[in-house]
Amino acid sequence: MDDNVVITLLASITDPPEPASRVSIAAALRRGRRRRRLQVGASALAVVAVAGAVAVPRVILSGNTGRSQASASPPRSAAGPVKHPAMPASAPATFNVLVPYAAFGWLPAGYSEASIPLSAGGLLNSGPAEVQRTAVAANGAIVSLAVDARDACATGASGRCPGTATSGKDAPSGKAPDVNGRPAWWFNDGHGIAWEYAPGAWADVYITAGSPLIAAVLGGKNAARLRGSRPAAGERAARQTPAPAGTRDLVLKIADAVKYAQQTPLVFDVRLASSLPAGWSPQEMGFHVVDGRLLADGLTVGPAADTSALSISATKPLGDGCNYVSGQSSYVTEYGVNWEYRVLDDHIAKNVQMLCSMQPIDGLDVNIYLDMAPEEAGAAPLPGSHQLGGAFGVYARLHLLGLNPANWTADPLG
Repeated sequence: MDDNVVITLLASITDPPEPASRVSIAAALRRGRRRRRLQVGASALAVVAVAGAVAVPRVILSGNTGRSQASASPPRSAAGPVKHPAMPASAPATFNVLVPYAAFGWLPAGYSEASIPLSAGGLLNSGPAEVQRTAVAANGAIVSLAVDARDACATGASGRCPGTATSGKDAPSGKAPDVNGRPAWWFNDGHGIAWEYAPGAWADVYITAGSPLIAAVLGGKNAARLRGSRPAAGERAARQTPAPAGTRDLVLKIADAVKYAQQTPLVFDVRLASSLPAGWSPQEMGFHVVDGRLLADGLTVGPAADTSALSISATKPLGDGCNYVSGQSSYVTEYGVNWEYRVLDDHIAKNVQMLCSMQPIDGLDVNIYLDMAPEEAGAAPLPGSHQLGGAFGVYARLHLLGLNPANWTADPLG
């Protein structure tokens, strides 16, 4: 199974609250790339411990990722011929994270991106070096697509490149038929296929067989806790048996239909009313698919020294509480809103401020995370961080756009 899928599913498996927590493990695992060690609620720590990683949530975001009540689009059907989209002559060196570059062009009957529950975040991501998309079936089977920017494999930015690996779990297990005219290789005994979709740019499709546990998690049930350690970054757990008959044909068919250079943007329920500091830009974005819209899970921006320095999330309230930590948190009222305000300032986390609204604001629970200095001891503050005016300064420049995606924006920095 793809390690990213395992980690995301683990994020949905929680013990009874003790106390209620609004930690979004899925968001934290996406954003906590620097393996920060912060003290969080007991239920959140339990999930991280199960994953076997030292990465710890950087945010006190809501445990729900609820959005609008809009119904999901029906699963795509396998009926009809598969279209073969035009292959790009070249790939960008960096993707626009606000517009996911690639998408599935065909999926088997019963598989759909829109079937992923909003509580299981982290399965669709748009980053500067890689786009990840996932579709699931009712029995827990998963199809994963990863598309790299040009030279991302060579620079190690994506952490995986099955077509060029010489050893390990991503090493090719044989030459595959061309994918829409481009060279391809099997990996993981035919459960996956990798191809060079443009010079120096790679993509892969990978199938994970159906699992009762995954089906339970995707169905919103409290499945039994998974045990074991998280695979190293960029690796896939290779404990699968050789692909059953027909799997390779299915994988190839999905790969042949992948669409590139897509123009459908993410839409956000928040917008910043003033400019970011110089050098700060959007980074990896998680999203969901609802009624054909790509709904962003939040907004993450930062400078090169800390690309996830600022995270903003606004979610539909589900009654969860904020994660109060003694010695770090306090209750304050600002801008007519009751907040849990949390501050960390030690040798590991340097000048971190977090806000968690105690009541809905324009129908949304709001969470803000701002890290104003790198982790290194004695490091200077991040360039431009004080310009933001702290977490409350970020909120002051924030426009909330409500629960209806029709009112959301494709330009969160406008």
